[in-house]
Amino acid sequence: MKTSTLIRRINRIRTLRLCVRIAVIGTATVGPASASDAPLSAALLAAKCPAASIEEAYKSDAVSVFKVDCKGLRVRRVIATCTRTACSVSSEPGDDAEDRF
Repeated sequence: MKTSTLIRRINRIRTLRLCVRIAVIGTATVGPASASDAPLSAALLAAKCPAASIEEAYKSDAVSVFKVDCKGLRVRRVIATCTRTACSVSSEPGDDAEDRF
């Protein structure tokens, strides 16, 4: 009885360590632009693009445009347009669902 309790306790510790490692790796893979820019992060999350590589395509005083590669089962590219207060995400031309068939 005591050995099964010990084994369960060891398994819980291993599971907890694994969860911590996954959390650390997950936060380390967030790009620098999405980590510091809350409106961009929120817009990408709403577009179901939480893990992404972000490339700044255009920047002015009022508008920034980013090309974003969303990683998942398949890589898709979206365009994120940000003003000083908000961001919106649209699919890149040629990436629409009807264009794939």
